Amino acid sequence: MIGIGSSSVIASAALVAVATGVASGAGASGSAPGAQDWSRVAEGVVLVECLNTEGRTQRSGSGFAVGNGRQIVTNYHVLELSPGGRVCGRIWVSLGGTFTEEPSRRIPVTVERAAPDQDLALLRIDEGTAQLRTLTLSTEELRAGELITALGYPGVGGDTLTLTTGRYSGTAEINGATWIKTDTPIAPGNSGGPVLNDRQEVIGVATSLRIATTSGGRVVGTLGLLVPAADVAALVAGEIGE
Repeated sequence: MIGIGSSSVIASAALVAVATGVASGAGASGSAPGAQDWSRVAEGVVLVECLNTEGRTQRSGSGFAVGNGRQIVTNYHVLELSPGGRVCGRIWVSLGGTFTEEPSRRIPVTVERAAPDQDLALLRIDEGTAQLRTLTLSTEELRAGELITALGYPGVGGDTLTLTTGRYSGTAEINGATWIKTDTPIAPGNSGGPVLNDRQEVIGVATSLRIATTSGGRVVGTLGLLVPAADVAALVAGEIGE
């Protein structure tokens, strides 16, 4: 497993742990498809950061509000200080970001439940904090070629929320888990962010990439992998994780 922010040469068809990064790029990318308004959905998407004892960001990713509005879903690997290692002790989320403005406030959260096998974690906001706008989890079957949209905070997008679009490309069984495949562009920092259908319902969580290279290390293809919404629903319901 190699982080896609790494400069290492990636083996052909390697499975790559997505999208956790702390680098900031210059300028946001992406725009909403057609006339569809994503601004209300954006209210439920947050930046997730792991801080060290000095308050500096060690790892970052994305997340989104679910359940009672004080619960946030992200990837478990966003919270890990090292693969298979301990979880970050100080976790903050930044709220209020838009496609043109960076998040306006930052609050601490705690881990309510984690499901490492599904690479999911459920965070909780303090009861004294106002509830966030929640995103709806889809229960409908996807169709091959269906348009889907990812929202999150990849480092290449700067400090504002970034939107990218692609297609549902089927599912795959990898390492005993079911993944949703997509050509939707995701990058370091997208991890834990929602991917939605055209009804603005969450169909999966941006988590991993498959990258194919030539023998010389030149990337010739990528494929995004998403944790299905059914696993997210199970996490929120307490059916998986502890």
